Amino acid sequence: MNTQNKSTKTKAIWGVMSTLAIAALLFTGLTGAAYANSGNEKSVGKEIAGKLEGRINEMVRKQDPATEVSMGGNGKVAVSNAKVLSVSGSTITARVSFGAYNMDWTVITDSNTKFAREKGNANALSDIKIGDTINFVGPINTTATSPTITATLVRDVSLKSQVQHLFEGTIVSLSASTTPATALIKIGGTNYTVNIPSGISVLNKNWQVVSIGSYQVGNTVRLYGSAEASSTSVINATVIRNTSI
Repeated sequence: MNTQNKSTKTKAIWGVMSTLAIAALLFTGLTGAAYANSGNEKSVGKEIAGKLEGRINEMVRKQDPATEVSMGGNGKVAVSNAKVLSVSGSTITARVSFGAYNMDWTVITDSNTKFAREKGNANALSDIKIGDTINFVGPINTTATSPTITATLVRDVSLKSQVQHLFEGTIVSLSASTTPATALIKIGGTNYTVNIPSGISVLNKNWQVVSIGSYQVGNTVRLYGSAEASSTSVINATVIRNTSI
């Protein structure tokens, strides 16, 4: 690489870093005087925020098309290509990097957070591991001292989509009367652990929605789902139907 190319690349990296630094100042000042005084100051602040957002998006895309931090005027943030540093309880810490500059995000999840795999298949917080690459969306926490959002969606792009299959078997045991629940189901002579998350269709033989609590040991069920990549005996159900009731 010649000196001119090195110089251009260095300027690009520092440009991104400078822009993000300004954005950080703007972030920490969201509750400050510029947004607390007159309506005119608030309008000017929003205009500046909009311009910074566009500038950040442009420069980030030029540096790495897979890494992006988008900040909307409504306070929502979309971050892509973040590396998971830790998962503690319902909180994920993830990092996006622009050259030598790192930005660590605290991603808070709750009952309203949706989790997905690379191509949209549902998954759970428990599937997300350190080192995974995630994209996330949610409103920014303006009172936090570091970048923090409450995520409405977390997509783990390290988890590839799983092929869905139809299974039929007999219930051996059921862990709970409400979802989420885990069932042990005998399919073709082998016992499989079936994860039944909240929000999926739980049906009877007439295709009516029922409670998982109405399912009993010995009932025959048909389920649509995918086998865990790391296990040949675990199935994640997306639809389950009891043909005995």
